[in-house]
Amino acid sequence: MSEFRRGILSTALVGMVTGINLLGTDVMVKFNTLLAAVSLAPTVLFVAIGMPRLEPERTLVAHGELDSSLLVSWILWLYCGFFSLGTLAGELEQPRRTFLISIGILFPAVLLLNTLPLAVALSLDDVPAHYSAGYFNVLARRLAGRWLDYGFQLGANVCLIGLYNAAALTAERSLAFLVASHFTGEMNAVVERRRRSGGRADAMLVWLLAASETGV
Repeated sequence: MSEFRRGILSTALVGMVTGINLLGTDVMVKFNTLLAAVSLAPTVLFVAIGMPRLEPERTLVAHGELDSSLLVSWILWLYCGFFSLGTLAGELEQPRRTFLISIGILFPAVLLLNTLPLAVALSLDDVPAHYSAGYFNVLARRLAGRWLDYGFQLGANVCLIGLYNAAALTAERSLAFLVASHFTGEMNAVVERRRRSGGRADAMLVWLLAASETGV
C-alpha cells in the first residue's frame, strides 16, 4: 500500500472514530464492544486450541534479569482501559453498580488474558531469543494454520483502533472539562447574540454545546 493510500486510510479511521463518538455514549459503547470481540477472538481461539499442549512448568523458569522499563510500560498499558472506563462512569444511568460490576469482570479477565496466551506460547516455544514483535503470529500459524495467523493480524489492527479510541476519549473528556470551566459561557453568549440580531446561530456550535461530554 502506498503512503498516500495509508494516509487516506488513517484519516478515514480517525474520522470514523470521531463520528461514532459524536453520536453519543450508547453508540460508542456498542462500537467498543465490537472492537473488543474482534480483537479478543484470535487470542481466545489460540488459548482454546493450545490448552491440550499446555506445559505450566515452563512458565516458572526465569530467563535473565527483570526489565523494569518494560514492566512499567506493561502496567500503564493495562491501566489505560480502566482509566477510560472511569472516564465513562459519569455517563451511565447507574454508575456505581455498573462500574463495580465492570471492575469485577475486568480484573480476572485481564489476568487470564495476559497469562494464558503467554503460557500456551511458552509451551510451544520456550526460547526467549525467538520472541519479537509478531512472533505470536508465527506460533498461531504453527498451532492452527494460516487462518489464525491472519486472525492475529486483524485483531492487532483492531486493537490499535480501540487504543486510539480510548486515548481520544480521555483527551475529549479533558477538553470538555476545560470548555465547561472557562468557555461555555462565552460560546453560549455568541450563539445568543447571533439569534437576537436575527442572524442564524452556527448549527455545529449549538450541536457541540448540547453533545455528551463523552462525544465532544
